[in-house]
Amino acid sequence: APRAGAQEIKGVISREKARAVAESLARRLQPEKFARMTANPSPSAYPGYRWPALDAAYHFSWSRTHDGIPVGDDGLHIAVDARTGLVTGYTLLWLDDLKLPPAGAVLPAGEVPAKVAAKAGMVLVYEVFPGGAAPAQVRPVYQVNTRYAYLVDARTGDFLNFQGEPVKECV
Repeated sequence: APRAGAQEIKGVISREKARAVAESLARRLQPEKFARMTANPSPSAYPGYRWPALDAAYHFSWSRTHDGIPVGDDGLHIAVDARTGLVTGYTLLWLDDLKLPPAGAVLPAGEVPAKVAAKAGMVLVYEVFPGGAAPAQVRPVYQVNTRYAYLVDARTGDFLNFQGEPVKECV
């Protein structure tokens, strides 16, 4: 039932039906690429609202994977109008010329946080969390003490910059 004061919108299709429309289009237009993608969680068109009638469109996205590992920002995004069931948005990002090597021997994921903290250290800072309509929250948090190294080489544990080059000095 719609909330008080809101009109119920007739003809809103279900998220499941919209997903079927999106997947059908993806399989028809990009069958080989779609077979190498993994579905991402689908957010509401208006995060924070729980009323289905407020979703103007359903958004679905899939990430490109190789050996079960996501490949950068490559993937597909499809939007489906919640009233008509028509596709209203389609974006494919796929770098065709990538040579994807096997991951090989990588550090166990559980070891990485300790290695990162040991190399760069942790620093206590105040973080501001926007509250939208509510007041922002501010609280002390620990973060990795670095401005320049955001990536960790999965084989060596070394910090990397966005060009993939090792970063010797993190702070």
